[in-house]
Amino acid sequence: MTSAINTNGINVNYPVPGINNSSQGFRDNFAAIRTDLNVAATEITDLQNNAVLKQALSGTTLNNDMANTLISNAVTRGFRASTFNLGNAISGTLIINAGLGDVQTGTINGNTTIQFTGWAPSGTQSNVEVQLNIGNNLAVIALPSQVNINGTSGIETVENYANANGIPTLTIPYNVNRLDYRFSTLDCGDSITIEPYNQPRQSTQLQQRTPSPIGEQGDVAGTFSMDPASSIAFATCTSIDGTYNIITCDSTEGFYLDMPIAFTGITFGGILGGATYYVRSVPSSTTFTVSTVPGTYTGPGQLSDLTTGSGTMYVSPIGYLYASTGNYDATVIPKTASNTNIVTTTVTGTNTSATGNLITVSSTANFVVGYPVAFSGTISSAFVTQTYASANTITVTSTAGMVTGGRIIFTDSVFGGLSQAAYYITNIYSGNSNITVSTTFGGSNISLTSATGNCLASYNGIVGGLTTTDYFVQSVANGTTFTVSTSQGGAPVVLIDENGSMNVTTVTDYTITLNSTSNVATNSPITFSGNVFGGISTDAIYYIANVTNGTNISISPTLYNGLSGQKLPLTTANGNMVVNISTGTDIWKSVPLKPFGSAEDGSVISGDLVVYGNANVYGTTTLATVNASTVTGNIAATNITVSNVASFSNSQIKITGGSGGYYLQTDGTGNLTWASGTASTTTAAGGANTQIQFNDASTIQGNTGFTFDKTTGAVAIPGILTVTGNLSATGNTIVGNLTTAGNIVANNYTTTAGNINAPTFQNGTSNIIITNGGNITMYVASNATARFTATTTGANIAGTLSASGNAIVGNISATNGVFAGALTGITTASASGNVNGGNVIATTYTVSGVTNSIVANGTVQGNATVLSNAFNVVSTVSSSNYGVILPAPISANSTVGMRVMVRNNGPVPLYVYPPAGAYINNSLNINVAVQINATSTNEFFCTGNLVWYSLN
Repeated sequence: MTSAINTNGINVNYPVPGINNSSQGFRDNFAAIRTDLNVAATEITDLQNNAVLKQALSGTTLNNDMANTLISNAVTRGFRASTFNLGNAISGTLIINAGLGDVQTGTINGNTTIQFTGWAPSGTQSNVEVQLNIGNNLAVIALPSQVNINGTSGIETVENYANANGIPTLTIPYNVNRLDYRFSTLDCGDSITIEPYNQPRQSTQLQQRTPSPIGEQGDVAGTFSMDPASSIAFATCTSIDGTYNIITCDSTEGFYLDMPIAFTGITFGGILGGATYYVRSVPSSTTFTVSTVPGTYTGPGQLSDLTTGSGTMYVSPIGYLYASTGNYDATVIPKTASNTNIVTTTVTGTNTSATGNLITVSSTANFVVGYPVAFSGTISSAFVTQTYASANTITVTSTAGMVTGGRIIFTDSVFGGLSQAAYYITNIYSGNSNITVSTTFGGSNISLTSATGNCLASYNGIVGGLTTTDYFVQSVANGTTFTVSTSQGGAPVVLIDENGSMNVTTVTDYTITLNSTSNVATNSPITFSGNVFGGISTDAIYYIANVTNGTNISISPTLYNGLSGQKLPLTTANGNMVVNISTGTDIWKSVPLKPFGSAEDGSVISGDLVVYGNANVYGTTTLATVNASTVTGNIAATNITVSNVASFSNSQIKITGGSGGYYLQTDGTGNLTWASGTASTTTAAGGANTQIQFNDASTIQGNTGFTFDKTTGAVAIPGILTVTGNLSATGNTIVGNLTTAGNIVANNYTTTAGNINAPTFQNGTSNIIITNGGNITMYVASNATARFTATTTGANIAGTLSASGNAIVGNISATNGVFAGALTGITTASASGNVNGGNVIATTYTVSGVTNSIVANGTVQGNATVLSNAFNVVSTVSSSNYGVILPAPISANSTVGMRVMVRNNGPVPLYVYPPAGAYINNSLNINVAVQINATSTNEFFCTGNLVWYSLN
């Protein structure tokens, strides 16, 4: 602008020097100056009121309010937004004056209703950025109704928006600690748009996190998430060991138990490309095993059975895409944790076997595959004082703790043919502290010389070649046997045959002690915070595997199909952790993100399958229709069900398997299998109704009298029935003649649980055997005799022989136990010949026999001479043949009540062995002999199945 100050009215030449000047000239100049000063004052005041200043003038407050004045065509640099603090504990009504700051900050501590004021006039855009720190993630923020709801700039596209009866509201998203929005208006606040700065809009929202099924505070319907990206859990696999199903790769870094994985490339070793597997174990940095099912809190899933192979295939983790189908509504149960524990159990190990590398213990009830296991034992000792050449026995100061098959080591000044080496105990004679030994497990006794001396014998301790090294349970074979490995999931440790007694301690559980387990349910999400310990991570989501008592729980890092996976291994520690357990409705669903191009397990295609190229199917896939015209390549399937195949020629259908000439057969439910031979065809039945069909000169025919009644189950045979094998019946079998008129003769005739009715029975070259409760009923005419005839091969009756009248018999003979059961219900029992038996038992008497001049045999139980009478005189005994064995039962309890007397007329001790699996006097001495000195006698009694006692 141009200044209004005019200096033309001032006479700059007045007064004139050297003359007397009039005072009026002065007055005129002064008046002009005053006028110009007044104009200057007005202009300066206007500048002070309207100019933009760098800083306040003296005595004034800086005010650069432009009052909506237009600034145009300007170059600016370094402009900054102004800020305003809304408060640090916001709740209730919050009024935001847009004119107080471009960026306004505060902390939300409770439910808040926001109102706006101070907008610029209509026709200009006014903006304010609101940054709200979250002090309470349960807070609900209500916005004024002027905030647009619809449209791309409306609030309905903002994360966690909800319409509360026309009022736009926002809740706090999961794991968010600040909300940052820009609010804008063009009409002085009549219509306000919202733009999120630090959170995505719903249409682009895809979080990277693995939610629990219940979710977290802030999760709402429509929220999507995916597993965090993993850049390390990828590997190249080059070989498979089919013996132990171990896969070798370049690196297992990033692998974890139960991690879902898929294989791609040219697979081998029985691996199905694209199928879902789960990491079962990671034995080393380059090896792992897999299962087709995830593990549970009881242990890992079933080990996948693979085959040995090699090649190049790739393994990668399967991520999941998650979608929330509802709003978070869970209840958080607060707890505290004071310690983490490793729970162990100790059992007794008694045997190791080279066959299967099995370890036998008292019980494997609490053993868990993959858990640590350790072995310990105390080495016992005794002194050797004498050896005997006659029976190759060793006298020790004590046999306490020794077991047959246990390893024993002799040291110091050995004698009698012993060496400073390891032997195996073959026999223990605790009555006289004698033992025999072998150089191999289960081998023959070593030959000794008769000598006296004093050397040390050491035994027990850890057996089977195991050491105090830490091991892992590799497999649990049954209730008493298991295998171990040196790494989790590795190959089993190779063992040797040995018996003994050692302590086996294994981890059975990893627990966390809470202040209380009230209202705690299995499979519920659980998180830990504060000073965490024991191997637990802060804020990681775990799942409750089980609740063991009022204070202890176990946790798992995984959850599949609603069930927690394998337990998290912990360390023993103490402290104080904050624990939050969530209970509520499952709102999150998931779908796997498999390798690109992989088929999904269990796919169902309801329409036509159109394939341009090859179709690879893994798992089970059901197709409604497959048309040849729509498939230009091959359909390679592991398990595919097709309900309708149209327009295929024979050359286009190829099913692998079978051999030349084989045909496909169905079980009626759609399952097909290959079968050898010629496929059967339907042929009309021959003969009349109920007649049994037979091959009559290559035609199917029936015959009169050869029938089957399906109602009664009766079979009618018009002629002679010849049996060369077994004849078995589960009901009543009524026959007339079997190869001979009036007699039933069979070369091994057997029936089970049914009745045989006939006038006479006679066995041929073999035995007639009636088992499992079968009965023989002999019916005859009045005054006739029912005949049961047995030849020299014997008639064996395993059950009860009952007679309501007289039982007249000739010879009853057997090598051991003709009647395994009781001989009951006989009014009169008379014999016209001899009654000879190894064990003939009745309720009121015992029949016994005598055998003289028995020759002892062998040095071990397996080849000892079998005793067959109640009184046995052994006349021949030597240092290389000194064994006899008591009678063995032919069925359970068949020798109970038996008394056997044994006389040793030999010059050296006689060893009397129990039957296989039995013991004499001491249940710990199974299969161990009792010694009878020369010219001595002992008597033995059977008091239970495989239980014997001696008189001396």
